[in-house]
This record gives sequence, structure tokens and C-alpha cells, in this order.
Amino acid sequence: MNPEQEVVLGYLDETENVLECDDDFPSFAAGLPVFLHDESSFNEIKCTVCKNTMKFLLQIYAPLSFPHAFHRALYVFMCLTCTRNPQGIRVFRMQSKQLPQQLKPSKNQDYLISKQPPFAISTETISIKENNEKLKQIQLSDDEDNQQIQQIQYNKEEFDELQDFEKEAKDNVDKSFLIYQHFVMEYYNHILRYCFHPKTTPMWFSDKKQVTPNETCKI
Repeated sequence: MNPEQEVVLGYLDETENVLECDDDFPSFAAGLPVFLHDESSFNEIKCTVCKNTMKFLLQIYAPLSFPHAFHRALYVFMCLTCTRNPQGIRVFRMQSKQLPQQLKPSKNQDYLISKQPPFAISTETISIKENNEKLKQIQLSDDEDNQQIQQIQYNKEEFDELQDFEKEAKDNVDKSFLIYQHFVMEYYNHILRYCFHPKTTPMWFSDKKQVTPNETCKI
């Protein structure tokens, strides 16, 4: 791989056993880490801020062509208590001339971030040009989605169902909730959207307890 001309993309894949991989050493997310070194040779991985045991996020097999690092793995751990602190994420590197005789997950159950099975990480090497094209496509798709969301917010009268909702609404009916309910039913896969348009107004889920921000978000 030429780092000046190529990038490596990683994808999560469902698998029955992350230890059964094509590489010499597994790459996966969630579950329990598989260390290159004997776990008894180093201390439990804890957050440097709150001192709690950190959760295992993922590990990547990244070997080098050097004798001392012929086998190398990167481990990412995070602290669920200090998610807003930069020190809440720690990355460790382990390297060795040879693989351990037996690949086995850590016995430390405190490293588990969830009970779901781990996901294998498969990789694809593509050119930087191709990667940039993919990023442009994602950006264009995002922009189109933003435009659709804005149109829904600004042109609610175009929805016949919404007009029916508003006609049937009485003084004791929460009109904002009816609009919100219609939106959720129409776009059931819509989870969360940030809109940076300066004239965007929130789509409230209720007529009551609406927050009025003191200033525009600077993000």
C-alpha cells in the first residue's frame, strides 16, 4: 500500500467467530479484546480521569515489515463516564515478532461495552481519488436530505394529512405534536438531523415547554 496514493476503508461484518479470520490476527469491534501479549504482563486498562475500567471498542491488525513489529495491533478503549473528555478515549499499540500460541479473548468481563456479539472488520484498499469521490457522493446525499427536511418544515401546508390534522385540532389538542406525529409516521427511519441553515426553526414535538435559546449555536 502507498499511503500517499491509497487509503484503507474498514467495514463491520457480522460473523459467528471473529477469531476465524483471513489475517494472521483478528480485527473486530465490540466483544472482548484479543491481546498480542500475555494479559498478566500489564495492568488493567483504566481511565486516567475517573480511574474506572475502560470499555473495549475495537482492535485493528496493522502489521509492519520490521522484525520487531512484524505482528502489530492497535486497541481502542473508551470510558463511558468521561465521553466528553478527550482523555476518555485511549489507543494502545502492541507489537511482537511472533503471534501468541493460542488466540483467546481477555477474561476481563469489565471490558465489555455491550452484550451483543462482536463484529469482524473487513478492509478495502482504494485510491485517494476514489475515496474523495465517495465522500463527495455522501456529501451530496446529505445535502439533498437536508433540503427535503427543510422543505417539510417550511411547506407543511402541502401535506393534505397535515391540513386534516390542523382542521380537526381543537383548543385542547397539541398541534405541534400532531405535526411531529405525522412527520415520524411519514419518515419512520428519520433518527436525528442537524441543520445548519441560519433560518431553520425547530420542529417541536409539543406546544408546551419549548426552549428559547439565548444565542445561535456556534458549531
